[in-house]
Amino acid sequence: MYAPVGDGGTDEEMLELLAPYAGHRHRVRRLIRALGVRAPRFGPRLAPNDHRRR
Repeated sequence: MYAPVGDGGTDEEMLELLAPYAGHRHRVRRLIRALGVRAPRFGPRLAPNDHRRR
């Protein structure tokens, strides 16, 4: 539920935000996913190796 409000949230808040799109909730979710909106990722992707110590 990061896309509409920018942080985590509860299921009740999500249902409240999607209430105007009652018949199209699945389409809205797919549209948000297709746009690539995601929560930011944290942490290193690869642990750096120090090759100087050999």
